[in-house]
Amino acid sequence: GMNEYLFTGSVQFVLLGLLLFPITVLMAYRPELRSALFVIGLALMALYLVHRWIRGAWIGLNEGVPVRYIFLYFCAAEILPLTLLLDTFRHHPAHLSHL
Repeated sequence: GMNEYLFTGSVQFVLLGLLLFPITVLMAYRPELRSALFVIGLALMALYLVHRWIRGAWIGLNEGVPVRYIFLYFCAAEILPLTLLLDTFRHHPAHLSHL
């Protein structure tokens, strides 16, 4: 189950990069669209993350992993880094001032 989760996560990560590439290029060369494209990019990344979490839980449950272990994994490896990133942007909004 873990090999399947890591492989599909890698494939989806590459797909996300391909989807974000045109958005990144447009943000660089079309400053008037920057704010809207930033929101679209964040939405794509959020959808990827939610899909990854649902898929990981599904694979874990189908492999017979107890829910508490799946929950601990998501908290430690997935949710904690995300909350640290969001906390950084909340306390230091200057990182987003160029948008």
